[in-house]
Amino acid sequence: MGGTKVVDIIAQTFGIFGMLLAILSFQCKKNTRFFLLQALSGLLFSVNFFMIGAIGGALCNAANVARGALFSKSDRVKWKLVVNLVMYFACMVVSLIFVWGDAKQMILTMLTISASVASTAAMWTGSGAFIRKIQLYCSSPLWLIHNCFNFSLGGILCESFNMLSVIVSFIRYGKDGFEK
Repeated sequence: MGGTKVVDIIAQTFGIFGMLLAILSFQCKKNTRFFLLQALSGLLFSVNFFMIGAIGGALCNAANVARGALFSKSDRVKWKLVVNLVMYFACMVVSLIFVWGDAKQMILTMLTISASVASTAAMWTGSGAFIRKIQLYCSSPLWLIHNCFNFSLGGILCESFNMLSVIVSFIRYGKDGFEK
């Protein structure tokens, strides 16, 4: 087996484990557990995307780790939102520098940043239902496009299952059965 195939298998394995944590996160009723599982998932996906050469996705997920840690505390102070938005802006700039000249990767980077900013704004509200709606209608579809073009098997499955998991969580808890 060639070295590249081994690296690909290892990269995809990180994505699969990231997917499992992300899917489990949407079944958490409490936001603290949700944010912590999202952070761990982001760490694994950051490694996955770095290994497959999707720099925008890697940096965006690295910022998602910090976001999950910041938001795992229940206080909703504005500085947390501002810090996260600054992180995503920095990720966008650095990512675009790395992929400059590759129009496809530049567009895919902007999709990941858009998805993460939307999710971050939703998470900052603390509304479990709103977080899940943004995930279902905005974040997961944008990440799914990114993951298909960069072929992250874990990422493709993750976003597909995330959407299904959100629907299941609405069935389990109703649209108002989450923390506000």
